[in-house]
Amino acid sequence: MKQAIEGVRWTIHDLEVLPENEWTRYEIINGELFVTRPPHRRHQQVCVKIARQLDVWSDSSGLGETIDDFDKIEILAELFLNLIKEKINLETFRRLASAVNIAFVEDLNKLIKNNNNNDYLGNLIGSGLTEVSSTGIIISGYDVVHNSVRICALGKLFVRLMNNKN
Repeated sequence: MKQAIEGVRWTIHDLEVLPENEWTRYEIINGELFVTRPPHRRHQQVCVKIARQLDVWSDSSGLGETIDDFDKIEILAELFLNLIKEKINLETFRRLASAVNIAFVEDLNKLIKNNNNNDYLGNLIGSGLTEVSSTGIIISGYDVVHNSVRICALGKLFVRLMNNKN
């Protein structure tokens, strides 16, 4: 159901004053407020049945792919909330979303949890969340270089956003 009030442009801040109700959903699209009911139980049952049938078909035909990293959806949703709350700008959101898309979810979860075992950091270089750091000295014509991987500024921001959920 569309609730249009002439001349009013709704924002995320306007939602904070609306009453919370588990049976009502509020959504703002291009400044317009839409009020709807959540999907009916029957809708959810149909979705589950379709998913089961697709999974059976995929297993029997050897075609299709089951997506296991649903954690990425939650990570992207959290990043999107930070964009809406203006904690990050659109460019930063795009960079972080791209990093999440590139990285394996297991490595992202280790980064978020600040795992003391840093072996996974090298896996995140291509995502832009980590970077190679080189230090070294030159001794009589011999180059001695030590490479290590560290969390870069974008990665530190990602960890902070994911650990300060609110």
